[in-house]
Amino acid sequence: MSQPAATRPNILFIVADDLGWADLSVYGQTEYATPHLDCLATQGVRFTQAYANSAVCSATRFALMTGRYQYRLPGGLEEPLTQRGQHLGLPPEHPTLPSLLKAVGYTTALIGKWHLGAAPHYGPLKSGYDRFFGNYGGAIDYFTHKPAVGAHVPCDLYEGEVPVERVGYYTQILADEAAQYIRTHGAQGQAHPWRDCVGAGPSGPFFVSLHFTAPHWPWEGPEDEAVARNLKDLFHNDGGNLRTYATMVRALDAAVGQVLAAQLGYKPSDTIELAGEQHRISGIVSTGGDEDHEIVAPISLAQHLAGRPGAVRQIYVSALTKPEDELARRNPKTLSPEMYDRWYCSPYAQSIAYQLQEAIPNSHAEMIRQVAQSEGTVLARIKGLMLLITLAALFASALAVSSAMATAIFERRAEVVHRFRRGGRVGQRRRLGARS
Repeated sequence: MSQPAATRPNILFIVADDLGWADLSVYGQTEYATPHLDCLATQGVRFTQAYANSAVCSATRFALMTGRYQYRLPGGLEEPLTQRGQHLGLPPEHPTLPSLLKAVGYTTALIGKWHLGAAPHYGPLKSGYDRFFGNYGGAIDYFTHKPAVGAHVPCDLYEGEVPVERVGYYTQILADEAAQYIRTHGAQGQAHPWRDCVGAGPSGPFFVSLHFTAPHWPWEGPEDEAVARNLKDLFHNDGGNLRTYATMVRALDAAVGQVLAAQLGYKPSDTIELAGEQHRISGIVSTGGDEDHEIVAPISLAQHLAGRPGAVRQIYVSALTKPEDELARRNPKTLSPEMYDRWYCSPYAQSIAYQLQEAIPNSHAEMIRQVAQSEGTVLARIKGLMLLITLAALFASALAVSSAMATAIFERRAEVVHRFRRGGRVGQRRRLGARS
């Protein structure tokens, strides 16, 4: 904290709500992809042998905000804070992470979920934040922004301590708010203002707490507004499935990507001037690599800007692919949405070619058979050969057993016949004796 303000990093602190550790593809999820969160994991530190201090909302947040074991505070004993705990909360006089950062020159903001005590006695603005936009309670509907179901229930959405109304999916609303804040307060032209010690904008370095409610219940994806209108209870015990949960996590990942892209000062649909011409930005690349600092353009536009139209007619793309299996050979147009996502996000040669044709209009991508591609064929043939060897071994074993049995029978044939004959004569004498 003794560094001058110009060299202090901006800080973006992102919290997801009820997200399982195995719900990200970087930790093994295969049914859908979370590229932006995966990117953060690969660039940073992954705590693979650590535990959260608590399993519920407000108790965890007491510890995150104060740096103390949550049970040292009365509000932290409630797991979590509910209606019966309305008199409890984070004491305004207690030091917090934002209050300590604010004391050394940071501008602070909380965007999203608070859940550390109700107004007017508690709140973000009383605990070190300069700005607050979000919900005070533990959960709200993603579309109505209410903490319960019913026309009489007021919205739990605030700008500071003033109730506000917004239209849209709550995860997206929070992403828009955070991106706008970063564009306004962040250091212009810096690649990663919250990671590099680069100094901040004219208002000094910033600390942004971005607390999403996703993927906490109710079970609603971005296209499920009709579900929200027909909820009987916010706990939504009668709804939800893995497909809906996947859309909620993917929406969360996309929101994180949007906020990370805000560091560039651009957003999709903005225009950028290249060689005296205006071009519309269709998306923001966030890979964690050098591509984050580059402009990605169609090959025709790149050649036009370079003054060499038509100079490049062929592009070779090298990629480590996954060996072919049954899914790889299926037509993507016939797949269900879940299977299509799995096919699209798997590194099959077919899916890579498909995506290249999407990215380069009027192009045709063909697969060049190389070692990585041949691996699937080789493995399939080895598998077939092992099956034949196994069947041959079983047949040979059966033949050996039958041969041994036949040999034993032939060797003991005379003994069996002799015993049979002896048994016949004895029986005959017994019958003769009975007649006399």
